[in-house]
Amino acid sequence: MILVPWEYLRFFFPFLKTIDIPKVIKKITTFGLETNIVVKNKENFLEFIIPHNRYDLFSWLGIVREIGILMNYEIVFSHLLKQKRKGTERIELKVNSDRCSFFLCILLKNIKSKDIIFPIRNWLIANKIEPVNNIIDLTNLLTLETGYLINIFDYDNYLLVKKNDKKKILLEEINNKEIENKIDRKNIIISVNKKNIISLKDREQEKKIEISQTSKNILLISFSLSENVNKDNNQYKNNLSFSKSLILNSYVITKLKKEKKISIEYYFFEKKKKRKKIIINGKDLENKIGCFFSSNVLENILKRLKFDYKKTENGYIIYPPSFRLDINNAEDIYEELLKIYNFNKVKSLLPIWNSNIRDNNVLSILKKERQIRNFLSNSGWQEIITYSLIPENDKKELSYYLISEKSKNHKLYRRTLVDSHIRTVNYNLSYGNEDLLFFEISSVFFPNSKKEICQEKILTLSSVGKIFSQKFHKLVEKIDFFWLKGTLENVFCLLSIKDINFHSISLSKKKCWKKIEIILNKKIIGYIGFVENKEKKNNIFISEISLTKIFEYIYYDTREKKNDIFLSKFPFSKKDVSFLLHENSDYDKIIEEIKEMKITYLKEIIVFDIYQNEKLKKERKKTIGFRFFFQSLNKTLEKKEIKEILEKIIEKITKKFQAEIN
Repeated sequence: MILVPWEYLRFFFPFLKTIDIPKVIKKITTFGLETNIVVKNKENFLEFIIPHNRYDLFSWLGIVREIGILMNYEIVFSHLLKQKRKGTERIELKVNSDRCSFFLCILLKNIKSKDIIFPIRNWLIANKIEPVNNIIDLTNLLTLETGYLINIFDYDNYLLVKKNDKKKILLEEINNKEIENKIDRKNIIISVNKKNIISLKDREQEKKIEISQTSKNILLISFSLSENVNKDNNQYKNNLSFSKSLILNSYVITKLKKEKKISIEYYFFEKKKKRKKIIINGKDLENKIGCFFSSNVLENILKRLKFDYKKTENGYIIYPPSFRLDINNAEDIYEELLKIYNFNKVKSLLPIWNSNIRDNNVLSILKKERQIRNFLSNSGWQEIITYSLIPENDKKELSYYLISEKSKNHKLYRRTLVDSHIRTVNYNLSYGNEDLLFFEISSVFFPNSKKEICQEKILTLSSVGKIFSQKFHKLVEKIDFFWLKGTLENVFCLLSIKDINFHSISLSKKKCWKKIEIILNKKIIGYIGFVENKEKKNNIFISEISLTKIFEYIYYDTREKKNDIFLSKFPFSKKDVSFLLHENSDYDKIIEEIKEMKITYLKEIIVFDIYQNEKLKKERKKTIGFRFFFQSLNKTLEKKEIKEILEKIIEKITKKFQAEIN
């Protein structure tokens, strides 16, 4: 959260004087930068809530730059200061550190505390900074503007060592005592250790260069040190990127430039960084965003975002500016494009879908799951989502570990949802929520008899308390085994399953919460049971059933009766092929022709794209994109096998329909 004075923004955008503050706030918030108005000491401030990954916005000048980009406002900057020519410099800079990306010195000559008349005390107080004196306050304001730590010194007493009437400023990195002892301390002004702690020459020197009321010439020093340096590509991981133009055109420096008595000089050192390069494809951009960008619109937006670019045959190579550390891939670029283009301009369109094409098993399973969710939700159950990763302490059976753990509490995949539901129920009970009905559909992972990884879809129900309570009519019904069993029977009835049996587990075989086995076609598909809650004196009734085994049963049964496809445990592969055809070509006939080939592994064909531009219209042609789904019941298909099948399909379609591969 950053507070920026309205008067400060008007300094860079003079035309804001004629615009109401609420209108500006509404526009900025619409672009994704959440903004509010705050009044402090009868002065208007804009409060900005900064996203955690936008390091470039943790300064006032960063906010000004972002507003200029979002609102398409021109920032009014004063002329840059001229750097001293070689031979006329008063200061010599030297940096002995690989981690230093920039080092800037600004020399203010003939300055007095009385000369600084512009109001800044209220701005500092609003940002919880205590005013000290005009010069210190000026430095603190410059820190707020730039986001850099500004060190301020008395230039006249800064260093005794001189070289050709130049004062020498040296930044030295000291990592151990041996190096520290060897170095001539007279030539070192600023030393930095691994923890980025800055120390000066000695205590006497530190006292000598402190600012006082008599100081006339002031030296401002700022530099940036990265945590890690990659020497191969010279990339620096800085929280803020160096921008010389921003610092030298800041509010403070601009105001001081207008003072005739004060002269300003600057000296800087900067290491060049390797620019990020992101490649975006035109078709990929259109598919992911959902709308077509003309080259003119796209290039204008990129210019507005300060992104350099090069046009290629298939798209663009984009070079984000150094201050945009949050831009790392093509998706980040798409998000920025839509932000400027306006999300509301993107039309909502349903995907192209052929209603004649029958759903495959995957889509049918998703429909069944949706039916179960709707039934339970309409029956008073609340769907919850619990975390699929658990700590090592909760491990009860052989489980799979993450290759790189997220945290100590998220090390391995769970094999059951029961523990997560018990924790959720107990958490709600501790806050006084008594009557609870929870359900969840999620996947678990476990090894089979051959120690292969198996994935299973599970439905878990957890309940505690009363179903309903009407004390006036003396009608109270508590949740128990029979009520939970009745709920499951309704679920099985919804799925048209009749061959369900419930068997009580013998006392010798009872494990934990499991009390009743649920059997389908001579296979155990789940359990019903309870967990005692001693504190609340209520039992938590739980059921867990395998939807994977249920769907296997459903599709096995339909295969016997309707010769349908059995649900394979191996993954399916999808491939896209685009054909250039005559505009009168019927894709239904093409699909029928492919099905007549009776390819064993081909399970489904879907038309996902039909495209025709002005050029194709003149040629009376169009492109049709087909998506092929391949799957085997016995194995995972290899790329060679799929490639051979596709080549046969392409050969037949190109000959039969005089098509070309697009």
